[in-house]
Amino acid sequence: MDTTLAPSLATAEPEPQPLTQSTSAAVSPRLLALDVFRGLTIAGMLLVNNAGKGKPYAPLDHAEWHGWTPTDLVFPFFLFIVGVAIPFSMGRRSAEQTRCQLLGRIAMRALALFMLGALLNGFSYTTVALTLGERPAGVPLFTLGALPDGFVFLKIIRAVAWGFIPLGILALLIPWKSRRLQWVVPVVVTVMFFLLMFAVVFANRHAWGHGLSFDGTNLGGGIFRPDLYRIPGILQRIAICYAAAATLALFAGPRILLVALVLLLGIYSALMLVSIQAHPFFNGSLTKGDNLARRIDVAVFDHPRAADGSGAAWKHTYGAYPDPEGLLSTIPAIGTAILGVFVGMRLRRERPAAERCAQLLATGVFVTLVGVGLNAWLMPINKSIWTPSFVIFCGGMAMLGLGAIFYVTDVRGRRHWALPLVIYGRNAIAAFVAAALVVRIGLIVKLPNPKEPGSTYSLVGVAKDWAADQVGHADAWLHLHVNAHMPSIHTPANESLAYALLFVLTIFVLMSILYVCRIFVKV
Repeated sequence: MDTTLAPSLATAEPEPQPLTQSTSAAVSPRLLALDVFRGLTIAGMLLVNNAGKGKPYAPLDHAEWHGWTPTDLVFPFFLFIVGVAIPFSMGRRSAEQTRCQLLGRIAMRALALFMLGALLNGFSYTTVALTLGERPAGVPLFTLGALPDGFVFLKIIRAVAWGFIPLGILALLIPWKSRRLQWVVPVVVTVMFFLLMFAVVFANRHAWGHGLSFDGTNLGGGIFRPDLYRIPGILQRIAICYAAAATLALFAGPRILLVALVLLLGIYSALMLVSIQAHPFFNGSLTKGDNLARRIDVAVFDHPRAADGSGAAWKHTYGAYPDPEGLLSTIPAIGTAILGVFVGMRLRRERPAAERCAQLLATGVFVTLVGVGLNAWLMPINKSIWTPSFVIFCGGMAMLGLGAIFYVTDVRGRRHWALPLVIYGRNAIAAFVAAALVVRIGLIVKLPNPKEPGSTYSLVGVAKDWAADQVGHADAWLHLHVNAHMPSIHTPANESLAYALLFVLTIFVLMSILYVCRIFVKV
């Protein structure tokens, strides 16, 4: 999110006020901690989401159900910092724009974020291949789908849809200077996307009706299969949480925000825990195989939607459990962003940095303990269903993390070490989108497989093998030159970690280029 610092929200009262057009014009010093913390979370997100060969270390993997690992903290930390940035990014605009204009800006930013996620989900790479090097006999340089002869309309629509995805992503990421284009581009991209989806549905049905046999491998996924298209996602959840939290920040002060947080978590808890004998849909269960959040996702998404009735969206994508960014669990996720807004309002008060830092750390300790208490007394800490204890516990941990960084960078003034994280933090959304595109393009690009002559494998596979080989080489070097009896580092966990670190470094290089060129993508 845009973290341009802005006027203090405080007016005649000591407590922060809602964002309005009458906000004071005094400018607060920029908090470097926001960029550093955001950069840390996005780097962590890329690290845990891009494991290599082998099974990752336990802290770099999600908890199977109840409980938490450091990996489970990454996404809520990012949502939290999205909330913290809202008072800073909107404060300056509140002195120049009306509340209605600010509300429109919130809507357009949320729509742009949502559509970035939708376009990434629509990026089909299962039937697209760019084969480089010495290709096996009969393998063309570029293929788009494995459709038989004929079906010209379907092929044209698929080519247009596949070409639109990267163009739409680029259009949403371009920092348009014109306010009109900032409104027009997200709307046009949205309309075009759904028109193409309808066109693909019609073309698929027409093809199935004229003899094309159902086969998931020849139709691919993403926008090519609207019947199996994944609607939720990380960016989509960020968009919804941002829109809700930023809208509340326009009309409410910190006390009302806390009331809204309690209401959201209370309503969610009641829905998840209530047991109605006459209505078995509400059974109060919190097991992985049977809970209300799962039941709603299954009812909405996980039903046959393919033309021949054989496809089911979340079984096709995730197997046994529906989407991790499901519908009902978005309610408490909004609470994570609201906690961030509350902290952001407090951080913008005109008080010494050391005092604000001490209050943030003290509050973080208290909130974390409340989360631990809710884990024992209300609902277990659980990321998959985003329980209230998870919201509060992660919020407290995020306050402690942000407070520690705030102390080092803004209170003590020790900032040079943080440059790599600032580079990530200033272009967090660009880094996330770039990572997703690198993976998808890496799966599209094929290279000859030296281990199996006559076959190819993806660039992602090449990179994972290379990273694993480097671990083996490092292990051999250590045993030869350091200590022949030392434990081997050539383990599946280290192979996984090596590729993840390589991936984070690759995206860092791309973000460094943007940083040096002073290009900051502010969706």
